Amino acid sequence: MRRQLLLRSRASNRQVCQGCQRATNRMLSHQIFQTLKDFEEALADVEETTITKYIVYKKEQVFGENNVQPSPGKKIYWQLKCVPYDGVPFQLVGTKIYGCHQGKDRCTRQKEKYHAQKEKQALEDHVFNARRHLVQNTKKMDCPAQITVSQVMKFPGFKIAENSKAKRRELSAALKAVVAADPSTVEVVMEYHTCFTPESDHQNHPTVGEVAELREPMDSRVEQQIVKLTLAGARKLSEIRRQLFNFVNDELFRGEQPPPRTRRRFYPTDKDIRNILSRTKEGIRESKNDQVNLQLLTPRWLVDDCKIKYRPSQLQEDGTSETTADVKEALQVFKEWNPDWSPSHFMVDFSEVEIGALEEEFQGSKVLLCDFHREKAWVEWCRKKDHGVSHAQDSLLPLLRSIAAASTPEEFSTRLCNLQEAKVWKDNEKVRAWFSNKWLPEAKRWVHVFRDEDLKVAIYTNNGVERQNETLKHSHLEGYKNCSLSEMLTVLVTDFLPRTYRKYIELNVKYSSFYRRYNENMPKFLKDRPRSVADHVMSRLTEAQFYEANDVVAKGNGMFHVKSQSHPCTQHHINFGESIIMPSCTCKDWAKHKLPCKHFCAVFNHVHEWGWEKLASNYRDNPLFSLDNACLGQTSCERDDSGRSDITDHTYTPVSVEMQSPCNALPERKRPRKVKQRRECASLLREITDLTYHLQDEDYLKTLTDQMTEILEDVKLHTPHDQSLPLTFTPKKRKKEMANLPVKTVPQKHPFTKRVGCFAEAMRLNFRVSMNVEGVEKGPDVSTKK
Repeated sequence: MRRQLLLRSRASNRQVCQGCQRATNRMLSHQIFQTLKDFEEALADVEETTITKYIVYKKEQVFGENNVQPSPGKKIYWQLKCVPYDGVPFQLVGTKIYGCHQGKDRCTRQKEKYHAQKEKQALEDHVFNARRHLVQNTKKMDCPAQITVSQVMKFPGFKIAENSKAKRRELSAALKAVVAADPSTVEVVMEYHTCFTPESDHQNHPTVGEVAELREPMDSRVEQQIVKLTLAGARKLSEIRRQLFNFVNDELFRGEQPPPRTRRRFYPTDKDIRNILSRTKEGIRESKNDQVNLQLLTPRWLVDDCKIKYRPSQLQEDGTSETTADVKEALQVFKEWNPDWSPSHFMVDFSEVEIGALEEEFQGSKVLLCDFHREKAWVEWCRKKDHGVSHAQDSLLPLLRSIAAASTPEEFSTRLCNLQEAKVWKDNEKVRAWFSNKWLPEAKRWVHVFRDEDLKVAIYTNNGVERQNETLKHSHLEGYKNCSLSEMLTVLVTDFLPRTYRKYIELNVKYSSFYRRYNENMPKFLKDRPRSVADHVMSRLTEAQFYEANDVVAKGNGMFHVKSQSHPCTQHHINFGESIIMPSCTCKDWAKHKLPCKHFCAVFNHVHEWGWEKLASNYRDNPLFSLDNACLGQTSCERDDSGRSDITDHTYTPVSVEMQSPCNALPERKRPRKVKQRRECASLLREITDLTYHLQDEDYLKTLTDQMTEILEDVKLHTPHDQSLPLTFTPKKRKKEMANLPVKTVPQKHPFTKRVGCFAEAMRLNFRVSMNVEGVEKGPDVSTKK
């Protein structure tokens, strides 16, 4: 019995000693702060040093307020658990309790309620929410580490020297009486008292090593930097990581040893960065509905001389249900913005929808086909095996390209005959139908001889727009892979278009004589011109120096004959043009560039009264040949004789260059009205097909089916037929087409090709080797025994 009492006494003494030791540790770590900000900075230092994180468990409402007045109804304290005795009475304003972020889970009930609600929704019909089973469903480890912060109001005017119960009671009563009479007369000092827990108080989780470093949350300064970079336009993870690395090393730890890269606090993971990116982008949106968000952004983009039209609409399939009416509507908007806009030509792909819309809206303009897309369409059609010319495209494509490059009507007719006499044309019905029905009727849109008659600029492709699209995607939208429409348009309006216009201004300024003085050897008419124009004409002036005066023959009225250098027996015909007649030359250089060739330059050099200023005004004053004075801030005016330029101001009129060819062009083909009506019918049928997928009324669908059946029967009656059989082309069977293709013989594979080693090398040299055995003497038969 005595032994048990002795053991209990020793155990209780040991517990008392351990409690005293913990109390002593808390008192040693006790700290006082004058402001709440000082405490928060100290807490951040403790978290950074100990690789831990504290979250708020509980906070009283008045905690942190500095305008609190002493109250006679509040209790007067002299000492608390986290506030040691110093002889000064105080009142407790409020407390705030922090706990380890891996402590006890205080949201268990809410989580159970949420999971129960999700399970209930999953049992309902037509619910397709994703269901996940989390193997590691919580980070909480029931860590007991806590920090309590007490905000107190101390009254240093009532400090006592002797710590006795009577003295404390007497001063407390006197303090309450003064506070009740007039609280403003009492001297008050606000303090924050706390005791930081040692690392040993953290349990069930490590506080050192890679586990603790990857478990700690992100530093608030790093998170703010990511938000700042996102608002500045950063979207790529690699760019943000590089910027964060420089921020941590150069700003947070300038002149110090940076933390290891495994610390998530300063080097967040890719998932952390993506989450902050998403939260930041959602925070700057006006609405979750992107159409509403875009509608709110549009008025902010409107500035002087800038017009934006936004109309929210919903289509069945974006980008695939474009009709002639849709294109005409967009063209009408441009016409309203530019009432004086009357272009002579348009260049498009081979799209009947776009061609029809342009010809209806701009009846005085001509629609041409782009060379780039024409070539692309030809190559893709020839490569398809179903068309049966994939093996003969090397012979078919040159014939087609020669037709497109025809420079005279005679060449066009001759080369067309060459195509029709070719074997690939005669053997393949699909080639004849494809070219005769699709491309030949539109020859005036893509054959050079017909286009060059009145084409005003040397532009034969429209893939420059596609190049701008590539620039937008790869230089401005990099990192915006999953962005919304409003984000893409924000980049387009606020970044791409301003930078493109700035580059336009920069080039105009750099090419002007106000920016740098021109070379004295530069002709006066080439100063203040775009660099491409000046370089082109200068190179032709250099080539024209080899001409002599007798090589240029004047024919009157601005017409000259200039001898060809490559073919001395040939002469090129030069025409300087008049008010409505554009300048022209019969050489290929002029046809390609529509700029003064060496034959024009020969006239400039040897006939001094016929120079640049004698060219037709509607060609000479073309804006493509002049700088934009609006970008220079002043007009180009005559300068003094010291020197720099003497260029007159040019007005913006389109270039018009007409080929003067001795041969007669083909008569203009009038488009039959049935082509237009056929195109409208096809457009309506596509639109009806798209809308049928969204019909839900069965009765209406039945009625629509009956109506469409009647229409189909009516169309069959008007289709060419032989009694009950329609007259349509029947394609050849695929088997016969494949039978005509050459059979490729594949060489037999060597059995030791992919083997290694001495034996494999020997077998590769000696396996199935042809040998000549003639003349080889037969050796003795060693098997014969004597």
